[in-house]
Amino acid sequence: MKPLILAVLLVLIPVGAWGGGFEDELLSRINAWRQEHGLVKLSRDSRLDGLAQEQARAMRDAKRLSHDGFDNRFDRSGSRHCVENAGLLWPEPTPKRQFEGWRDSPGHNENLLDPDIRRAGLAQDGGYSLFFGCR
Repeated sequence: MKPLILAVLLVLIPVGAWGGGFEDELLSRINAWRQEHGLVKLSRDSRLDGLAQEQARAMRDAKRLSHDGFDNRFDRSGSRHCVENAGLLWPEPTPKRQFEGWRDSPGHNENLLDPDIRRAGLAQDGGYSLFFGCR
């Protein structure tokens, strides 16, 4: 493969698509937390990843956390039940810090431990992250 083509492909592939990325580690931490509470692990869902990425990008563009458009994401998820956590990756932009922030917040933790969700979409963009979990 020519170097230019490879460089273009590397730019076009989202960071979360590479093994060991931010989203993979975040889901691993969420799943470990769920298992500690006797809940099933969530599986990564590419449709939900896309919806999460759209919202992470929208928050980045607006420069603020929001759940704007949740009803639309829910409708497009193909699910009867969804939850969502939004986060700002500051001051330390790591999956560990994001997970700890959600775990330590009662409402966000409730979403992480929702026994009715089975699939997850995760994304981060420009310092904003999103967890979108559905049945």
